[in-house]
Amino acid sequence: MKDKKLNQMNYIKKVLAVAAGLFLSMAVISCSNNDDDGTSQQPIQEVNYAFATVGGAWPSQTTYLQGTVNLDMTSINNNNATELANWGQLWTYNKDLFVTRFGAPATLFKYSFDSNGIAKEAGQIVIPGANTFSTIEFVSETEAYGTVAGGLARVIKFNPSTASVTGEIDLSSIEIDGVESYWYLGMKARDGKLFMGVEYQNNWTSTYDKAFVAVIDLETSTVEKVIEDNRTGNIFAAGGAVNGFNLDANGDLYVMGFGTANTPSGILRIKNGETEFDPSYFMNLDEKTGKACQGLWHFPGKGTFTLRMDDESDAYEFNGPNYKYYKIDLESQTAIDIGAPKTFGSKTSIIRDFNDGKLHFVIATASENAIYTYDIASGQISKEIDADGQITGFQKLN
Repeated sequence: MKDKKLNQMNYIKKVLAVAAGLFLSMAVISCSNNDDDGTSQQPIQEVNYAFATVGGAWPSQTTYLQGTVNLDMTSINNNNATELANWGQLWTYNKDLFVTRFGAPATLFKYSFDSNGIAKEAGQIVIPGANTFSTIEFVSETEAYGTVAGGLARVIKFNPSTASVTGEIDLSSIEIDGVESYWYLGMKARDGKLFMGVEYQNNWTSTYDKAFVAVIDLETSTVEKVIEDNRTGNIFAAGGAVNGFNLDANGDLYVMGFGTANTPSGILRIKNGETEFDPSYFMNLDEKTGKACQGLWHFPGKGTFTLRMDDESDAYEFNGPNYKYYKIDLESQTAIDIGAPKTFGSKTSIIRDFNDGKLHFVIATASENAIYTYDIASGQISKEIDADGQITGFQKLN
């Protein structure tokens, strides 16, 4: 395990040094065929689904933002998209889009769809001294939180309605003497608290073989404490291009750690109403899936999923797609390969539940960028929509 995890940390060092460990996808996947095949979307007046796709090769990449009425199509191109320079990642809240791109200063762009279904810029939040936003957590129409990375590591409080900064969390109590850098990835609000993943690093490698979560009181915007657990580590790398924090139907919070040189990849739990890791619960993903895992998606009553890394010497996929989607059971602690194509999992991985009897998986291989559907009842998976470029955002608008 030690050699395996050291190899992973070496790759993390390379990636973090370039782009805060989150956006190496810019060097790998380029835009697919842009020819019009007759399935291009026409301007629309009602948008129910939003997409972000990235085309081109580093450093000349473009993010395309667009919306559709429904998913009754076999392909989606960029003919009616709004363009944004560089690699971008998408979040949505209600009917609005929030997009971050890589490159200083860290900027969160707000977009809204006009009456023709075209995404129009509606505001910006600019944070000097950082390169990008890495996690966003929406609490209400007037309250949200974002972590920034690449340079200064901060947690910003902002108003989604006005796209304006309203405060900042004081993180001084998180700091430890002798630690060179701090990384924050993964957040979930619950019970008036914000639970946030913390990673301490020296020389681009985990300083401690532990998982750390900051517990932040939202009323006072202060850090109450930092809790830790030595059964796994490196929550930052577990999030990767996704959020490793999920709530179940009982309000229990499950938190994923990627693991370190001396700890396995695994899942911890913070029970509803509590602010400490549950000592009675741990799912060792190295044991259950056979390899380290990244990403956690939980859909109550429908399934829980993660990505298993096949080649543990290539965590950031210099040699091609390296991750497989696995369905796991948090209660019985079992895991199975769902049979989806191997994907560029360290880039941007997405699973969505639109309450249509199936789950929607984003798949990126060496030859395609697509959305696959997983039938919840039968467990069958099939390709549904091809896309021009890497899909970095896919949301249903409320």
